[in-house]
Amino acid sequence: LNELGETTTHGYPIHVFIEDENAFSIKVTDVPKRVCSLMLDMMDNNKSMLASVNNVRYEGTDICNEEINPMAFYLDKNMGNMNELDGSFCYPKCDDDQFCCNNTCKDIQTPCGIDGCTDCENNICCNGSCCDGYCCNGICCEKSCCNGVCCPSNQICTDTGTCGCPLNSSWNEETGTCRCPNGYILIDGECHSFYCEGEGGYCYIDGKTCGNRCTNTDDAEKVTCRVGVCRADACEENGFGADSFETTTAQSCNGIYWGCHTPSKYGLDNCYWFSNGVYCQEPSIAQGSCAYSDRSITGSDINKDFFRRAGLCDKSICTDKGGKLTYLVCKYGCSWTTNGSTVSCYPIYNGEEISYWNCSNTGGVCSSKCTNPPSCNGACDTIKCPSGTTYDETRKMCCKNDGADQVCCSIIRGVYMGRCYRVHNGVSQQCGSFCGYTSSFAQNCTTGYCFDPGCDEGKGFPYSYSSEFGFFGCYQKSTGMLCTRKSEYTGQTFCWLNGSMCGKDCPNLDGICSQPTVEACAPEYGSSGKKKCPYNKKITQTCICDTDENASVGTYCCAPGSSAISSGCTLLTCPEGEKLDENGECQPV
Repeated sequence: LNELGETTTHGYPIHVFIEDENAFSIKVTDVPKRVCSLMLDMMDNNKSMLASVNNVRYEGTDICNEEINPMAFYLDKNMGNMNELDGSFCYPKCDDDQFCCNNTCKDIQTPCGIDGCTDCENNICCNGSCCDGYCCNGICCEKSCCNGVCCPSNQICTDTGTCGCPLNSSWNEETGTCRCPNGYILIDGECHSFYCEGEGGYCYIDGKTCGNRCTNTDDAEKVTCRVGVCRADACEENGFGADSFETTTAQSCNGIYWGCHTPSKYGLDNCYWFSNGVYCQEPSIAQGSCAYSDRSITGSDINKDFFRRAGLCDKSICTDKGGKLTYLVCKYGCSWTTNGSTVSCYPIYNGEEISYWNCSNTGGVCSSKCTNPPSCNGACDTIKCPSGTTYDETRKMCCKNDGADQVCCSIIRGVYMGRCYRVHNGVSQQCGSFCGYTSSFAQNCTTGYCFDPGCDEGKGFPYSYSSEFGFFGCYQKSTGMLCTRKSEYTGQTFCWLNGSMCGKDCPNLDGICSQPTVEACAPEYGSSGKKKCPYNKKITQTCICDTDENASVGTYCCAPGSSAISSGCTLLTCPEGEKLDENGECQPV
């Protein structure tokens, strides 16, 4: 606006600008500090004008800090009350990448709404509202958008330009979702292999554990597990989103790899939900979880309650207390060694603050609410072994006699045993790892046996030690096959041969398994005199494939729902009237 001239009546240079449709500004340069302060004093009762000094808003405090100051005066075009202008007016004017929201300049990551003042952050803005998905012809789609149409459930936009199920899957009218053939599960638009060991056992996706103590194990769409998550929609049902279902960077303390990756909105880094809590993993620590957080699974998505329960990720906490960071089953804690005796403690939190420590020594829990580890007011200075065992000063372990041998265990986290050993004639050999609780001393080991489980010596499988595997079990020395079992509550047994797994579910520990991975551990097939061929392996003269009894020797034996081709087993299916050839291509029948 040039009509106001280029200087004031006192000779200060001015420039006049239109700010918006309701206001203009007069900007004055080279104003001395004293004159600047006097001008601000004159403004206190002038509601038709706002001011800034050195690009800082004047709000009642003298801000004329320089010897020479640039000033700006903002006026209503009708000389009305400036404070009554709507929220889209900001002074000083916002930077080009900022938005004026309620008279304040704000940084908006993803602007949305009529004024752009709604921040959708990591989501998108669709028709004036935030959308966690795709904006499809002005409508927010949770999943795929196909030619302006939102695809239902887990359908995708196919090559034909219409919504449909991903490759190798088909529509399930009962559930209203796409499903893969039996033996497979749909994850993020692809079919992945899925199998379980039976009711109450473990389930696996792509060979990696997704849960244990599972039910509905014959249906990938309905399977549920007491510990772990085996379906993407379980993540969705609990507010994490189906697309959060993925394999973890390291297994949880339950030996589970699949879980729901917690979104960034929860403020948890590298954390996964496994249905019984959230485990947080620190990439710089190679083994296990460094912290364990519990969470509420009730209420709406935005009301989920995360809080730290136990464990730590900060090594400096241990260093400051004169200890070192130590893995203590499911979580990290601190350990101290004095006079050959080790005390290990992990913190228990009240919110985000450490409330007290749970401490153990070689004999078990020595203080469950310690406030001054590692001594805990003297409670952890002495060792008290579980009932029925005695402390062996030489081995620094609690031990129990078994005939001529001794069974000795290191106890971690107070009530849980880490590694156990059998001692015969002074020679110590590992018999098991993670062998249950002190109340069942050295029983129910995750790997190996510390007591004879009833091995059948008549079949050539006496209770013995395998130097190749480093554990006790039912061991056939002539072949080198070791059969052992996981903890009692899962009932899982397996056999090993030549350094690799030979089969799973081997109840008699005699080399015969219902789920063989090698023919040597396969059961007989009916009364054929031949063995049941392992899946995904070539058929031999001495085995029969239960899914295709007439399959030729040298071809692959495939699980239900899979087809054999020259290179192995595949999920590929052909249209009606065609079948797969040996190269995996569909040919007319």
